[in-house]
Amino acid sequence: MRVLLLAVVLTALSTCRATPSATRRSRGIPSGGIEAPPPGRSRFLDSSALAPNDSARAELARAFRAAAARMTTGEFVTPLASLFAPTGVYINSDPLSSRGPAAARAWLERDSLNPRSTARWTIVRHDVSADGRDGYSYGYLDVIRPNGDTLPGKYHAYWRRNASGSWQLLAFSRGRRVAGPMAQAAPEWLRDSAGPTRAATSDTLMVLREIMETERAFANDVGAGVQSAFMKYAAPDGAKMDRGPGYSFGRTAIGELFAGPAPGPGPFWTPEVGSAAASGDLGFTTGPVSARRPGEGPSPPPGAKYFTIWRRMPGGEWRYVID
Repeated sequence: MRVLLLAVVLTALSTCRATPSATRRSRGIPSGGIEAPPPGRSRFLDSSALAPNDSARAELARAFRAAAARMTTGEFVTPLASLFAPTGVYINSDPLSSRGPAAARAWLERDSLNPRSTARWTIVRHDVSADGRDGYSYGYLDVIRPNGDTLPGKYHAYWRRNASGSWQLLAFSRGRRVAGPMAQAAPEWLRDSAGPTRAATSDTLMVLREIMETERAFANDVGAGVQSAFMKYAAPDGAKMDRGPGYSFGRTAIGELFAGPAPGPGPFWTPEVGSAAASGDLGFTTGPVSARRPGEGPSPPPGAKYFTIWRRMPGGEWRYVID
């Protein structure tokens, strides 16, 4: 979530970006980073050596559906907030040091109608890491007010299993979307491409550094050309929320979102928080967004943030699956 969110008003129901986090160090994770799984080392493994991770993918879907069902009755704040890991971050205009279920609930309850609202939460796509312990999903989260009004929204989520095997949110964002019909599933060709294409068990700090270096290169390349950068760093099956109510899938469709003269030099962003799967094939980063050159083009709102979920490609490079 990046360029298309810069004009969004940051309320409790339309959040995607915020301010720098407090210093934090744990298990060697850089300042601001979320705690990663215990590191290990091994050679890279070709996807042909990996059994399909259908079981973990199905378990993540079941956990999602159970939470989504609870959101349709009573209110949605409690079911959503309870999914956050103790170090999980709801990406909004608050500092990234605000973590866990209590911080998520506090943010959501800033809107006094939320505790009396239900929600319709759906998956467009989800997948898991090679070791089945990390995962992601994206799709729609529409909030339904007590009077029946609907606030259409989209969400991106990065998940991790805890020690007891339950899926929890490690990072989550929600933003407004244009009203309109929701696509209930990703295109068939995209669903067929799901799953790890290359996996590794390696030092998770090293993996996170690789992802952050790619994120910085992405931000720098946007300065030379917004369209070319968003196409270059997209996975072949990458997705981005389009200007309508749905998602654009694949590099060509993503590039079409940025066709025509750019309104300015594009935003600049800096990775501050992130984590990576122990299997070395999936991870995310988030951090503040700012104007590349003040006074040129649209300026991000105060506290704006980006949130990118990355997957390792067969050649070892990182490309985003959702931005």
